Amino acid sequence: MIYYIGIDISKYKHVFCIISNTGEIIVENDSFEKFIFSIDF
Repeated sequence: MIYYIGIDISKYKHVFCIISNTGEIIVENDSFEKFIFSIDF
């Protein structure tokens, strides 16, 4: 399964959503203040 992550970053609020390749909404419009991003290859 493939997941798509949409992130909207502004100065004070960051909003994201996660949607599967079938169109199922996994997380809808959740927000966070600090974001630590890590990708392992």
